[in-house]
Amino acid sequence: MLAVRRRAGTVADWLPLVAIPFLYAELPHIAVGPLHDGIVQRWEAAAFNTSPVESASAHWPNAVLSEVLHGAYLSYYLIVYGPPILLYARGRIEEFRDAVAGLMTIFAICYVIFMVFPVAGPRYEWAPPANVFDGPVRRVALRLLAAGSSKGTAFPSSHVAVATVQTVLAFRRSARTGLLLGALTSCLGIGAVYGGFHYGVDVLAGGVLGLAVGLALLCADRDLFAGPFLSVAASIQKVDESAGDVK
Repeated sequence: MLAVRRRAGTVADWLPLVAIPFLYAELPHIAVGPLHDGIVQRWEAAAFNTSPVESASAHWPNAVLSEVLHGAYLSYYLIVYGPPILLYARGRIEEFRDAVAGLMTIFAICYVIFMVFPVAGPRYEWAPPANVFDGPVRRVALRLLAAGSSKGTAFPSSHVAVATVQTVLAFRRSARTGLLLGALTSCLGIGAVYGGFHYGVDVLAGGVLGLAVGLALLCADRDLFAGPFLSVAASIQKVDESAGDVK
């Protein structure tokens, strides 16, 4: 009986993460109203006076840069599933559940926006950027998008929003991990525009939304929020006690 409960607990722990791609695939079927690319393109012009999608590869037509940025774009899957897998494998179940809760929160917010304000994105609306190197990494990214992308889910960039939340939450566990995820997230956002997958404002909106949600989750959990400060306070107390012993 105990073994059955453990298996059921494992299934319950992982079910939200397993459900993400299936829920994502249904979004085009439940979106409300027409696509709003025209509105987002006007925001793009107002924010940048040009289209970053069209200008990025024209300014930097470099094969190595293209492959690196497309690789960073693909790192999204590592950013989503890597931290939960590592936490679970190390037996840090409560931290695993905190990470999953954070992921599901930002996914839910993005999915609601996709339903009420669907945006196809430049991959559907425009021709591919002319100067992007058609290397093996880009071809893998295009195949994955062709197989699993859902039209209407461009704004905000859930890739950037989710990766930003993961970065914010990772800093609480490890500054080194947070910095690594932060670097990957930055390159992911640039790669999304460089490859012609997202408008520039998609990426900006995803970053702002992810940062806001990540910080809100930290503040909502008093233990998470206070943890680093309590650790510093404990270290200071130990130093004071050591100094008192010396005296």
